[in-house]
Amino acid sequence: MESKQSHTLAYILGFAMLLFLIQFIQFLTHWDFSILGIYPRSFTGLIGIFWAPLLHGSFGHFSSNLLVLSIGLFILFEFYRKWAWEILLWIWIVGGLMVWAFGRESYHLGSSGLIYGINFFILTTGIILRNFKTVALALVIILMNQGMFWGLFPTDTQVSWEAHLFSAIIGINLSLLLKKEIKQDLISNQPETAINEELSEEVWNYPKHYYHHKGLEE
Repeated sequence: MESKQSHTLAYILGFAMLLFLIQFIQFLTHWDFSILGIYPRSFTGLIGIFWAPLLHGSFGHFSSNLLVLSIGLFILFEFYRKWAWEILLWIWIVGGLMVWAFGRESYHLGSSGLIYGINFFILTTGIILRNFKTVALALVIILMNQGMFWGLFPTDTQVSWEAHLFSAIIGINLSLLLKKEIKQDLISNQPETAINEELSEEVWNYPKHYYHHKGLEE
């Protein structure tokens, strides 16, 4: 358990350091990395699909995303480790493609698309599977990122609401597509004596590595 949590923290720390290094290089060199963002319906703008989540317009933009993203990644890898990389790649690549195909003709960059996709996956999955701990944690992220729901709408011309909206849609759809797999994985990890019994509501309040059922703890 501790080893898996250590790996999760190592992933998050490594990603955070990469984001900081890119932003620090941009600050030192005064280069404008925004040209590596997604520019819709432009052939050269396709490269932004891979780079955009790593780039930020300023240290303020970077810092406003870092903590919320880190918490979202921690929940994703701790509660849904088996699917975490798959979910992250779908949000990153498909979300970027949707911005490229349908977004405004402007450079789109920042990791907030990842934040929206991950958080809406966590929130939707928690509601579907009655995993109230993940619902509560997702709501904490929303409260930390005030105005998160408003970010789904074109209320600020300086914000890529398209990335927010498309990533949120992908997160919700991934939750719906994976719900059977996740539910089956929850059941298959129960003790054999409990598999054929109805799972109590209490079981669903824990992620798959924290089951408490009939006094048994994994």
